Amino acid sequence: MEPFRSVRSINKYRRRLRMPMVTHNINGKIWVFTNRGYDVTIVKNTEQQLTVLMLDQNSTFSFYATFVYAKYDSIHRLDIWDDLYQLCGGIDRPWLIGGDFNVVLNGEKKIGGLPVVAIDYEDFKTCMESCDLSQVNFKESPFTWSNDRVEHLARSGSDHAPMLLTCEDRITSKKKPFRFLKFWTEHITFKDVVRLNLDFTTSSNPFLDFKRKIKKVKNALYISSKETFGNIFQ
Repeated sequence: MEPFRSVRSINKYRRRLRMPMVTHNINGKIWVFTNRGYDVTIVKNTEQQLTVLMLDQNSTFSFYATFVYAKYDSIHRLDIWDDLYQLCGGIDRPWLIGGDFNVVLNGEKKIGGLPVVAIDYEDFKTCMESCDLSQVNFKESPFTWSNDRVEHLARSGSDHAPMLLTCEDRITSKKKPFRFLKFWTEHITFKDVVRLNLDFTTSSNPFLDFKRKIKKVKNALYISSKETFGNIFQ
């Protein structure tokens, strides 16, 4: 993120890092180097994010990775929330999102400087809830950026600290509860969407059917919301 180098020199750094492949987002603020053994397909490329599909050639395991370098201004950041919301509808396998969002979720994520107020992070929080995203656990210091008011020993040559992510089969994701948006009920098509997606039976187990119906209604409401209201962050 924020390499402070012209994108014309990107292959020079690829050779220095001995990486076989490198790609970047449209304005050159995000560079992604990938090692051998992966096929990489660009899924979405905008000014504030780069999303790729990573396929492990040895195991055929694949996942999406979204690298974020968000704008400093909250109005300009609306585009990144819209990008993630659009991506969410097409995600059909594990999805990793990371980078510099230039915003925190609450006051506990920040020390010093101006106080954090709800208006600063409510778009970020709404995006996470709407896309059913959750934070991964971490070790060591909770702060990954510093303006030199906070000591962070892991930084070297940058105001950001590098992050190492380890994925294991033992790690299980925590399901977040369904977030119901109240304004849905005010639209004339709301009852029809719910009724249409509840009216089916697939098994003799009523509890299993109920679970499937709720999931189908949830997905239908998200799609209907996008088609009817457009970008909810604006």
